[in-house]
Amino acid sequence: MDTVGFAIPYGLVKWLGYSLVCYRAALRAFPADAVRERPGALVGSVTGAATVRTIVGLGIGMVLIRGGQAGVNPWVLLVVLLPIRFAEWLGVSWLFFQPLRLQRADLVRVAREGTVASYLLDIPGLILAALLGLAFNGIHMC
Repeated sequence: MDTVGFAIPYGLVKWLGYSLVCYRAALRAFPADAVRERPGALVGSVTGAATVRTIVGLGIGMVLIRGGQAGVNPWVLLVVLLPIRFAEWLGVSWLFFQPLRLQRADLVRVAREGTVASYLLDIPGLILAALLGLAFNGIHMC
């Protein structure tokens, strides 16, 4: 499976999981009365934040995958990803939720939760991408 074909199912799993993390952040950021009066604002923030985080993550991930194909140890890549993923989540939470109401400690909490979710979502994302790769490409044995 090529990189783009791999990224579609993997990205879908990541986007769904990131949407849940962003939804939790939005509930902390939006006052309860604002959610009742303008639920579209909450949905827009969640969707936008999850989409931006997914696209940025896939872009950086593709660059790192190319590095992995160049002989870099995959365990080193996982360690290198830690500060990158944290920074990505910090940026997304600041961009989408800080202007509303989140304090600095809340931004860090969202970044921490998002970073953990990023690693946990790798597992179903990789499994789905591998299964779809086998389904579309067949099992090739030499």
